[in-house]
Amino acid sequence: MKRVSICESNIQSLNGQIEQAQVFIATQSGSQEVTSDNIDELVFAKTPLSQKMLDLVAKENALEDGLAVIKKCYEKDQIDLKEFLSQVRKMSGKQFKTTIKKQKLMQAMGV
Repeated sequence: MKRVSICESNIQSLNGQIEQAQVFIATQSGSQEVTSDNIDELVFAKTPLSQKMLDLVAKENALEDGLAVIKKCYEKDQIDLKEFLSQVRKMSGKQFKTTIKKQKLMQAMGV
């Protein structure tokens, strides 16, 4: 029963956050209706450095997702150990370089 109450409180909290996000989007977008097709037009960076930061964060998250997919493929024997290690090494290197770029950009931005 305790788990159920925790889950219910989490659901209520998330629903509240969704409502807050919807109100924020509605006030920021003016009269334009927000859909999954036009959300990218409404979310934009104010400066080129902010845009670069968004790009780096997106790339870092995409690489993390890719590593998770490679792990699942290996666990399901869809790829062998050699291919798994090769892909992990390649993607980890890209992720490391992206993280370093992000940290340098944060220093440049004074964050």
